[in-house]
Amino acid sequence: MQAKREAYGMTLFGQATLAGRRLLEAGATLVTVIWDEIAIANSSWDTHFHHYERLSGELFPGLDRALSCLILDLEERGMLEDTLVLCLTEHGRTPKLHDKGAQGVGREHWSDVYRMCWPGLASAADR
Repeated sequence: MQAKREAYGMTLFGQATLAGRRLLEAGATLVTVIWDEIAIANSSWDTHFHHYERLSGELFPGLDRALSCLILDLEERGMLEDTLVLCLTEHGRTPKLHDKGAQGVGREHWSDVYRMCWPGLASAADR
Protein backbone atom coordinates (compact mmCIF):
# COMPACT_ATOMS: atom_id res chain seq x y z
CA MET A 1 0.00 0.00 0.00
CA GLN A 2 2.70 2.51 0.97
CA ALA A 3 4.70 1.73 -2.18
CA LYS A 4 1.67 2.54 -4.34
CA ARG A 5 1.10 5.82 -2.48
CA GLU A 6 4.73 6.78 -2.99
CA ALA A 7 4.55 5.84 -6.68
CA TYR A 8 1.80 8.43 -7.22
CA GLY A 9 3.82 10.99 -5.25
CA MET A 10 3.39 12.18 -1.70
CA THR A 11 1.74 15.41 -2.79
CA LEU A 12 -1.86 16.54 -2.57
CA PHE A 13 -2.31 15.97 -6.31
CA GLY A 14 -0.58 12.58 -6.28
CA GLN A 15 -2.69 11.29 -3.42
CA ALA A 16 -5.89 12.74 -4.90
CA THR A 17 -5.10 10.98 -8.19
CA LEU A 18 -4.65 7.67 -6.35
CA ALA A 19 -7.94 8.25 -4.52
CA GLY A 20 -9.58 8.92 -7.89
CA ARG A 21 -8.29 5.61 -9.26
CA ARG A 22 -9.64 3.83 -6.19
CA LEU A 23 -13.04 5.43 -6.71
CA LEU A 24 -13.10 4.19 -10.31
CA GLU A 25 -12.14 0.72 -9.17
CA ALA A 26 -15.00 0.81 -6.66
CA GLY A 27 -17.49 1.58 -9.44
CA ALA A 28 -17.61 5.36 -9.73
CA THR A 29 -18.38 6.43 -13.30
CA LEU A 30 -17.00 9.96 -13.08
CA VAL A 31 -14.11 11.25 -10.99
CA THR A 32 -12.59 14.74 -11.01
CA VAL A 33 -9.17 15.41 -9.54
CA ILE A 34 -8.16 19.06 -9.27
CA TRP A 35 -4.65 20.42 -8.83
CA ASP A 36 -5.36 22.39 -5.69
CA GLU A 37 -1.98 22.60 -4.03
CA ILE A 38 -2.22 26.37 -3.92
CA ALA A 39 -3.98 26.05 -0.56
CA ILE A 40 -1.06 24.13 0.93
CA ALA A 41 2.10 25.09 -0.93
CA ASN A 42 1.08 28.02 -3.13
CA SER A 43 1.90 25.69 -5.99
CA SER A 44 -0.56 26.82 -8.63
CA TRP A 45 0.07 26.77 -12.36
CA ASP A 46 0.12 30.58 -12.45
CA THR A 47 3.63 31.00 -13.79
CA HIS A 48 3.52 34.77 -14.06
CA PHE A 49 7.18 34.77 -12.98
CA HIS A 50 9.99 32.23 -12.56
CA HIS A 51 8.27 30.32 -15.37
CA TYR A 52 10.97 27.80 -16.28
CA GLU A 53 12.08 27.17 -12.72
CA ARG A 54 8.54 26.52 -11.49
CA LEU A 55 7.63 24.26 -14.40
CA SER A 56 10.76 22.12 -14.35
CA GLY A 57 11.43 22.04 -10.62
CA GLU A 58 7.95 22.04 -9.13
CA LEU A 59 4.94 21.60 -11.40
CA PHE A 60 5.83 19.16 -14.18
CA PRO A 61 7.48 16.56 -11.91
CA GLY A 62 4.35 16.21 -9.73
CA LEU A 63 1.98 16.12 -12.70
CA ASP A 64 4.13 13.68 -14.65
CA ARG A 65 4.56 11.33 -11.69
CA ALA A 66 0.88 11.14 -10.76
CA LEU A 67 -0.53 11.09 -14.30
CA SER A 68 1.91 8.50 -15.65
CA CYS A 69 1.36 6.33 -12.58
CA LEU A 70 -2.41 6.57 -13.09
CA ILE A 71 -2.14 5.47 -16.74
CA LEU A 72 0.11 2.52 -15.86
CA ASP A 73 -2.06 1.58 -12.90
CA LEU A 74 -5.25 1.62 -14.98
CA GLU A 75 -3.53 -0.47 -17.67
CA GLU A 76 -2.25 -3.03 -15.13
CA ARG A 77 -5.76 -3.38 -13.70
CA GLY A 78 -7.38 -3.77 -17.12
CA MET A 79 -9.29 -0.51 -16.73
CA LEU A 80 -7.54 1.76 -19.22
CA GLU A 81 -9.55 0.79 -22.29
CA ASP A 82 -12.79 1.66 -20.47
CA THR A 83 -11.56 4.86 -18.81
CA LEU A 84 -11.25 8.26 -20.43
CA VAL A 85 -8.52 10.30 -18.77
CA LEU A 86 -8.45 14.01 -19.54
CA CYS A 87 -6.01 16.62 -18.34
CA LEU A 88 -7.25 20.14 -18.99
CA THR A 89 -6.83 23.71 -17.85
CA GLU A 90 -9.10 26.57 -16.88
CA HIS A 91 -7.43 28.75 -19.53
CA GLY A 92 -4.27 28.97 -21.55
CA ARG A 93 -1.18 31.10 -21.34
CA THR A 94 0.09 33.83 -23.62
CA PRO A 95 2.30 32.48 -26.41
CA LYS A 96 5.09 34.90 -25.58
CA LEU A 97 6.99 35.16 -22.32
CA HIS A 98 7.05 38.49 -20.53
CA ASP A 99 10.21 39.66 -18.80
CA LYS A 100 9.49 40.37 -15.12
CA GLY A 101 12.96 41.70 -14.34
CA ALA A 102 14.34 40.20 -11.13
CA GLN A 103 11.46 37.70 -11.06
CA GLY A 104 12.49 36.21 -14.40
CA VAL A 105 10.13 35.53 -17.25
CA GLY A 106 6.49 34.52 -17.04
CA ARG A 107 3.28 34.07 -18.95
CA GLU A 108 -0.05 35.78 -18.46
CA HIS A 109 -3.59 34.39 -18.68
CA TRP A 110 -5.00 33.88 -22.17
CA SER A 111 -8.67 32.96 -22.09
CA ASP A 112 -8.85 32.46 -25.86
CA VAL A 113 -6.91 29.21 -25.52
CA TYR A 114 -7.35 26.12 -23.37
CA ARG A 115 -4.97 23.21 -23.03
CA MET A 116 -6.10 19.60 -23.01
CA CYS A 117 -4.45 16.23 -23.40
CA TRP A 118 -5.90 12.75 -23.53
CA PRO A 119 -3.11 10.54 -22.18
CA GLY A 120 -3.21 6.83 -22.83
CA LEU A 121 -5.19 6.98 -26.09
CA ALA A 122 -2.61 5.18 -28.23
CA SER A 123 -4.05 2.14 -29.95
CA ALA A 124 -2.56 -1.28 -29.28
CA ALA A 125 -0.85 -1.10 -32.69
CA ASP A 126 0.94 2.12 -31.64
CA ARG A 127 2.41 0.68 -28.46
